[in-house]
Amino acid sequence: MVISKDENIIDVQWVDIETAEQRMPYHPNGIRAFLRPTSGAQYTIQQ
Repeated sequence: MVISKDENIIDVQWVDIETAEQRMPYHPNGIRAFLRPTSGAQYTIQQ
């Protein structure tokens, strides 16, 4: 993975969901929204 403008990144940490929610309040639906299963793309197998 390549991160553009990485000079703006000071520190990277793995944290629990609660901590991430507190640290990143700018995500309107919260961090948990990224973890919810989605319906995704549906495929039909042609036979």
